[in-house]
Amino acid sequence: MQIGNSSYKVEQSVRRSSTFTRVLRLVLFSLSVLSFISAIVMPYCEGRENSIWAVPPLLPAEIVPLGLLFLIAAILFFFLVASLIRKSDILVATLFFLGSVMLFAGFFFINNQRLYLFGFTNYAKNVLTTEEWRSIARVAQAKMKPGDYLSAFDIMDEDGGSSEGQIAEKFAPRTAFKKWRVHAR
Repeated sequence: MQIGNSSYKVEQSVRRSSTFTRVLRLVLFSLSVLSFISAIVMPYCEGRENSIWAVPPLLPAEIVPLGLLFLIAAILFFFLVASLIRKSDILVATLFFLGSVMLFAGFFFINNQRLYLFGFTNYAKNVLTTEEWRSIARVAQAKMKPGDYLSAFDIMDEDGGSSEGQIAEKFAPRTAFKKWRVHAR
């Protein structure tokens, strides 16, 4: 009688651990989707704030979602191997693993520069006045050839001041690493 009771406890324990791993896989995959979404939103927010985000050793902030996507794909791979060994929930484990690998691979196809430029365009539309736009146009006409790039440094004088009012102060300190394309219309 005791043998039957102990096997029932083992079976109940296996069911609980199986439910726990199902929930854990779902949470990990949800975290993977959230990391992918943040990888899309981060460059836009950087442009919208006219800044460049970095993590402590001065690495680009896009490293964080990339690292999370890789780590979650590795963990879900181990869950897949464990479910292959146990021969249970193989389909669910495979789908979660392949989904996380697709999100990891999709990270490399995100066009960060286009998202940054889209956010920066919104920043410029909301912050700059009409007179400041005219000032930028005068500098662009004076210093650029067709197809050239205009950086914040083109607007500044040798002493670091702005030749066209306070325009350089709005762009130079935070966009020193990025250049944006100015289209003459």
